[in-house]
Amino acid sequence: MPFGYDHVYSNGRGEYLLTNDALFEPNVDRSTNAADWTRMEGNR
Repeated sequence: MPFGYDHVYSNGRGEYLLTNDALFEPNVDRSTNAADWTRMEGNR
């Protein structure tokens, strides 16, 4: 995962959402084009 972001989501089409907002839910937010976003887990 890229450094500097706490939350990374992928839609399986090579697109990623990067955020530090713990309350952001891309599957609810209409500005994310209603894609099925999956949270990616990283090794810490």
